[in-house]
Amino acid sequence: MTQRNYPPGFSRVIERAATRVKDHKGVARAVEQASAKASKQHKRLKAVHEELGILFRMLKAWSSGAYRAVPVRSITMALAAVLYFLLPLDFIPDFILGTGFLDDIAVIGFVLQSIGKDIDLFRQWEGVNGDERAAMLAEGIEPPSDKMP
Repeated sequence: MTQRNYPPGFSRVIERAATRVKDHKGVARAVEQASAKASKQHKRLKAVHEELGILFRMLKAWSSGAYRAVPVRSITMALAAVLYFLLPLDFIPDFILGTGFLDDIAVIGFVLQSIGKDIDLFRQWEGVNGDERAAMLAEGIEPPSDKMP
């Protein structure tokens, strides 16, 4: 990935994400860890909590093979945001009360803006497939992947 005007400390995480994106189980584990952290810190992440959930769902759907209509570059960016969020000692350490998550929020916002078109497409896919897929999974049936509107 070519370096752009990344937020401070984000370029090193992009490189890690680029090497880890091929490990689908590792991506799913990172999402689970980040989801748990986000749940614990939901008040401090109020500004991006919903959007972070969308990144989590997109990464989960991609890593499971259910949704692949997204460029690897966008998945790498989303994974990098998750990995950055998991770092306790990033540009502003998370343990600093009041400001510890400001850099995480900035990185998440940057990624959302950078891959916004792909997130919109995922939301469309999720909306079209959400109810049908949930019903199939509840019945133990593996739903088809990448059903687009």
